[in-house]
Amino acid sequence: MITVEVKILQYTFHFRELSWREEGSLKFPKGEDRLRLILSHAMTQVSGLAVATREEAMKVLLAIPSAVIQRMFVIYKGNLPNPRRFATTGLYKAPEPGNLIKVIAEVEQRRDDIMDKVEREMEQKFGRKEIEETLAQERQMLKNSKMRGVSKPSTDERFGIQPPRDKNDAS
Repeated sequence: MITVEVKILQYTFHFRELSWREEGSLKFPKGEDRLRLILSHAMTQVSGLAVATREEAMKVLLAIPSAVIQRMFVIYKGNLPNPRRFATTGLYKAPEPGNLIKVIAEVEQRRDDIMDKVEREMEQKFGRKEIEETLAQERQMLKNSKMRGVSKPSTDERFGIQPPRDKNDAS
């Protein structure tokens, strides 16, 4: 526990460091001196005599003039170590919303390009007619399963972009 020693005339006052929670929870009744109240909470000893309660400390401090109390408070606060400050590092910095939309559009475009390439390779390998038959079979299986286990596609409205239209779509 950190203690601060304040010597005034033949008396030596010892004050402990109050935590920020203690200082924040102090209630200041109307009409009482705030500096005396803070010092009474922090006081631990007077010239080697232990101070057991806040009331005893307040009795001792009430006998001291307010100008001396102010000086004691300045010495007390000045001799305390600097409060520790904590900072966070490496916080996630979200991209700008406009940039996010562009990135999503680029990813979608790359995905469409890859799918177009795969479709062309499949056409070359198997022929257009066989691919259409396979797609029709897949659609029929999906229809027969009554869409069990199929998740709904996410809408692009929340990203503020429209999906690219299919090149073969006539509407």
